[in-house]
Amino acid sequence: MKKHIYKILPLSFLLILKNLIFGYFPILDDHIQYSAYSLYTKKYILFTVGTIYKRPAAAIFDLFVWQNFKMPVSVIIITVMLVFSLFMLKEVFKTVNITIGIFSGAFMLFCPLNLEAVYWLSASSRIVTGLFFCTLSLYIITFSKRKIGIFAFWFFNLLSYLFYEQALIFSCVTTVFFLFFKNKKLTAIPILNIVLTGGYYIICAPFDRFSARAEIGFKIFPHIKSLAEIFFSVLPKMIFKSKYLILSIIIFAVSIFVLHKFRKENQNKSFSGIICALLVFVCPLLPHFILKNSYLSLRSTFFSVTALGIFLDNITLSKRTANTVSALVLSLFLAGSASEFFEYKSVYETDKTICENIINSHLIEDNKMYYLIGAKRMYNNINAPFAEHILNVTQADWSLTGAVRAYSHNKNIKRIIPIENESLATQNYEKIYIDGNLEIKKYR
Repeated sequence: MKKHIYKILPLSFLLILKNLIFGYFPILDDHIQYSAYSLYTKKYILFTVGTIYKRPAAAIFDLFVWQNFKMPVSVIIITVMLVFSLFMLKEVFKTVNITIGIFSGAFMLFCPLNLEAVYWLSASSRIVTGLFFCTLSLYIITFSKRKIGIFAFWFFNLLSYLFYEQALIFSCVTTVFFLFFKNKKLTAIPILNIVLTGGYYIICAPFDRFSARAEIGFKIFPHIKSLAEIFFSVLPKMIFKSKYLILSIIIFAVSIFVLHKFRKENQNKSFSGIICALLVFVCPLLPHFILKNSYLSLRSTFFSVTALGIFLDNITLSKRTANTVSALVLSLFLAGSASEFFEYKSVYETDKTICENIINSHLIEDNKMYYLIGAKRMYNNINAPFAEHILNVTQADWSLTGAVRAYSHNKNIKRIIPIENESLATQNYEKIYIDGNLEIKKYR
């Protein structure tokens, strides 16, 4: 690892510089998990709220790791973990003649579809962290010469299962696939970890408030339609509606020059690499197709998007074609991602204004229920709306209530329900109103 560290540092530096320039702008769950949680005891969050029963490693990291840092620092740490993950995946799969190269890096790190998974802290703290421990376990079992390496491999592989469902499946599938070539006997370890993880969730199911989400029910065609929308509508909108599309010309020219200097050979076809890409594309999506209450989000497609890069890295391309296509992909992805960053910023600023106006209005009291009448699900226009991608906190009561608690540092704010029309106020709760200027009033 030490002798290769210089390869990681430039890319890590560039991505960290990106975060320092753009900053970090919390939205939705961020206000709860990385701000409002500090208002409660850890025991309350883990066992009363019940976070330990669902994605237990993510719950523990939220309270004992990420809460020790400011959110922008956490994002920088996770960014470094992402770069290390890409590097370790590259070194590991090189030993079985599978290429993790420029296309894989471009799709994983820079595709605007993946920004929700690698930038938004509430998602990246689960997806990237799970990916990191998966690749770390593979790196250890490949290059460690100590007997403790097998124990470390088992531990980090198991840990990677406990952050996020898609990370669990990615980790299991890629580990078994890799060990099929390296050491078939060791495939028993990831399979054992699946059994242990499944046993944990079965034991915890009676205590999990959201266990109904695991109810079996096939949803094939709706999810195929959603996937088609993500890849053929959302992604083009992110790129071609970007205000920074003109910059892609400059990025393309620079990328062509740099790639010409560094890429010395043609790309060769790797059949095992293509199979790996197919597995990584399909398998992490499978839970959505068999769970009754599932829905696809952009973060759900992180591994599938990355698989497209793995596929392109493992097909036959001349050096010139590979350089041109990868430079084009990279330039378009960066233009789309730049626009996404500013959309996060605008939504964050609107949310902050709404929450501060609610607090400063002095119209809400502790332990009372309120309707916020006139609230919209989205105040900010974004290039490619999809599911809950970059929504305002006024999209639901849990997100608005959590954000107001976080900004006010007051856990006694019971519930604020945002509704657009007063006719939806069916309960006898207190009412406050929000106007077009985001001002909060007692009366319409």
